[in-house]
Amino acid sequence: QAQRLLGYFLLAALLLAVPFGESVAESFTDEFFRLKGGATYRLAASTPGTSVLDATMLHFEHDDYVNVSKGVGFQKAKHLYCVAPVLSQKDQRAVSFWVVGYDCCDKRGAFHCLGAQDITIRAGVVLRDRSGVFTQAARMAQSVHDLQILTKHEILLLAWMKDPEMYMQHLLASALTYAAMCSAGWLLVSC
Repeated sequence: QAQRLLGYFLLAALLLAVPFGESVAESFTDEFFRLKGGATYRLAASTPGTSVLDATMLHFEHDDYVNVSKGVGFQKAKHLYCVAPVLSQKDQRAVSFWVVGYDCCDKRGAFHCLGAQDITIRAGVVLRDRSGVFTQAARMAQSVHDLQILTKHEILLLAWMKDPEMYMQHLLASALTYAAMCSAGWLLVSC
């Protein structure tokens, strides 16, 4: 009887471990290892995006900024996909770096996503645009603001933040906390 109960607990543990493990990987560790394995660059906003295609974290020069007045919102389904260019103080027609966000801008002009108005923030995490919608929005913004139209491979999309390295450590800490909580929960249930 006790061996059968132990067998059921082991089977239940295995059946629960897989979805919990997948959840941790999808929510935290996949992104952590992508950031850890990618390159980090310090660069000017005028740098061509094709020269840093292996980047996962970017730090911009002190005079670079997000031009929130050149934000564009691209409507798709129920969401507004927002983009704004990262520019240098110099005249710049080719823009490779775009800060993105959801539902945090007007269709034209006002962009208030993720601390973009904070002039002390000059860094970002390079994002993957699986759906292509943010890239499409950036290309639309290039056209609207009379910027050079770049190919989708020359555009890098960013989550704008003060400290990308701290964000990466937060992902790891969150993964470990989630795993520890799931393990503790299982121990409580199985006792």
